[in-house]
Amino acid sequence: MASISADEKRWRAESDARALAEANVITGDSARLKAAQAAAKRMAEEQVKQAKSMQKVAKTETKKSTAKPRTSKAAPKTTTRKKK
Repeated sequence: MASISADEKRWRAESDARALAEANVITGDSARLKAAQAAAKRMAEEQVKQAKSMQKVAKTETKKSTAKPRTSKAAPKTTTRKKK
């Protein structure tokens, strides 16, 4: 992994400081905090739906790719019972 430049480290620290300051403001405002929590719940539910859809796709693709292809177009063999 490439090393992070001093400018990048400074920018990250400043960005993190702004994020923490904003979080502090939000947690101090009960109405804003409740709204953010409700939004987080809606967002989490949407991500769960998306993840379930992705799992369905993955399972479908796995089933298709693991199926053995039919190599012969001949009719399958049938067995006949002998009469007694």
